[in-house]
Amino acid sequence: MKHLLFIFLVFIFFSCKKNDIKPSWDADLLVPIAYTQLSISDLLTDSLEKVNTDSSVSIIYQTKLADFVLDTIIKLPDTSFQYVVNLQQLSLNPYNYSYRVSMGSIAMKDKEQNGSSSPLYTAIMTAHNTGQPTQLTSFGPFEYDSVEINLGNYFKYIYIQQAILEVTIKNQLPIALTDLSFKLEKASSQELLIDDSFPFIAPNTEQTKSITLNNIVIDSLLVANFTVSSPGTIIPVNIDTNQSATAIVSLKNLQIDSAVARFPSQELLKHNNVLKFDLPENMQITETWIKTGTLQLNFYNSIRQNLHLNFQLPDAKKNGQSFLLQLTIPASDGSNVSNVYHEIDFSQYKIKFRGIHEFEVLNGDLNNNNIIDSDTVNSLYYKLTASIDSTGEFITLTKNDSIFVSCRFVNLVFDYIKGFFGYKETVVNGSSVFSFMNNLQVQSLHFNQAKFNITLENQIGTTAKAYIEELTAENSTQNQQVSLQSSVLNTPFSILKPNNTHSSQIDVTPTINTFEIDHNNSNINDLISILPNNIKYGFKLKMNDQVSLPTPATAEDFVYYGDKITAKLNLEVPLSFYINELVLVDTVETNFKSLNTQNIQDGNIILNSINYFPIKIDLYIYALDSNKVTYDSLHVAPLPILSGQLNFLSQRVEKPFISKNIIPLGKTKLNNILKAKYFMFKAHFNTVPENQHIKIYDFYKIQLKLIGDFNYIIDTNEY
Repeated sequence: MKHLLFIFLVFIFFSCKKNDIKPSWDADLLVPIAYTQLSISDLLTDSLEKVNTDSSVSIIYQTKLADFVLDTIIKLPDTSFQYVVNLQQLSLNPYNYSYRVSMGSIAMKDKEQNGSSSPLYTAIMTAHNTGQPTQLTSFGPFEYDSVEINLGNYFKYIYIQQAILEVTIKNQLPIALTDLSFKLEKASSQELLIDDSFPFIAPNTEQTKSITLNNIVIDSLLVANFTVSSPGTIIPVNIDTNQSATAIVSLKNLQIDSAVARFPSQELLKHNNVLKFDLPENMQITETWIKTGTLQLNFYNSIRQNLHLNFQLPDAKKNGQSFLLQLTIPASDGSNVSNVYHEIDFSQYKIKFRGIHEFEVLNGDLNNNNIIDSDTVNSLYYKLTASIDSTGEFITLTKNDSIFVSCRFVNLVFDYIKGFFGYKETVVNGSSVFSFMNNLQVQSLHFNQAKFNITLENQIGTTAKAYIEELTAENSTQNQQVSLQSSVLNTPFSILKPNNTHSSQIDVTPTINTFEIDHNNSNINDLISILPNNIKYGFKLKMNDQVSLPTPATAEDFVYYGDKITAKLNLEVPLSFYINELVLVDTVETNFKSLNTQNIQDGNIILNSINYFPIKIDLYIYALDSNKVTYDSLHVAPLPILSGQLNFLSQRVEKPFISKNIIPLGKTKLNNILKAKYFMFKAHFNTVPENQHIKIYDFYKIQLKLIGDFNYIIDTNEY
């Protein structure tokens, strides 16, 4: 009102005076120069503040402590497999040798023994020449000269593990043969291979005899001997000297240990087996989807002939197709083995580690152990075949010749893995920044009834037991440290298993598992009251604790890439505390720019305050320059502001304390303060009585208004 009256008088004066009269006036001027309001919101961000139904305030805070990630839970190490596969079979084509005995040769053998007038010779030749049937007398035994069987075009030597030696007599003579005997021996040593006979072979029939050769070396030159007899004929028969009996000697079904031979094109090796991963701690892996990784394959050939290989992993599939590598390893030079290396990007392959069982169910015994193998784990079925082409050259092969294979999985990272993850125990120690009211300036503070929990959000498809081994609050600024003391320490806490989405494109919904800690079972109030800026923690995780080892290939534990168990700390603290020297600070811009400060002669600054807090406040006000650097204060002693009035029954402030403080300023002090671009309000809170908790409500605040009460000169020359 005083200010309005002053302006009105000035207006009348300047309306009435002539323009050449320019007097000045002294006036009292009340000007608002700064305003602020401090509330509990200045302590807390919106995310930290929770207003309860009774309007009381709680602090809500959450921070992540640790992640148990896939590499922590389960990892397949780089794994190498090295094995030597000997040639399983060496085969040569069957060999046949024929020896013919004709009616003409029988006549000549009789002539040789009995002369040209012999009845048998005469009858055969006369019947042949005249075409007239004749009756033949008995003859024999006729022993024919030794016959050399030269196999040098076929092999130089063979070490027979097993073979069939077969002699077939085809009798196309018009007479029966009796006591036909034959022998076969090695030329080099006269070692007898076969000595047998046919008692009776009727005309126009054939008979076969065979023996099994075992573990014998055969040279390329053999000698055969034949002896033949006949009872003759009862009735006349037609005779043609070209009619014959043929002996066929066959060497077949050769299973050889070694040979120098012209080998035909053939499969030397057909090997079915498993790559067994040696995994620790009872892990049972049945399936994986590879995100990234490499398969390194090395093949070595000791054979002096090109070797064609097929290496197949039937249960490793990409886009539905089994992994298959086809390659040719060059021939060895006899001194050094030849080598071929392949590196395969195994990304996007889906692999089953269940061994050979499913394939033997469909195809019978594949690995020659005379059983159908059981369903298993950690085992990858592979199939290796090797073959050679026929070159027409003599080469040396033995069943001791081999293929050396090195198979190495490197840097496997999984999109998905399934099985049983064993009884792995994982310990995680670390620390986490704790941004809980870190900007608070306070000498001492104590909270009441803090609630605290640790949640374990589990995306890993396994059950586990978790243990808190350590939880320590640290305030590095105040050099304070308080460790959790609670019954929950080292007490097992069950972590439930989430549901499997069966897709790497769908996130697993984690199970939420909670440790509850409060003032009833711990010293949590002491922990929080030091206003920590760091939390040290120690967790222990026991997977499948007290779970029985499952039957192989039945477990359903799983994990997807990127999924984890996340430990989070959650805090709810009701704002019920006692404090000593809690400081709230606010900086506001001054209103001096609306005044011509040169016209201010002297004056005071008035502080009007309304305090809803049930806490006594000592207020300090500082002058700041344009850079917000403090250069002066408005007063020396703190300005006391008493607490609001508590209702005895509700224990809430229902009537604020309203006060007025006059801050006198001398001329020099005033001029210095008028330069301020900002005022900083620093409110110090202290609860009374000490050690008595005070509850804070959301409407608690303190309003502070600075008013300039100045003697102001109005110079009309300015108008």
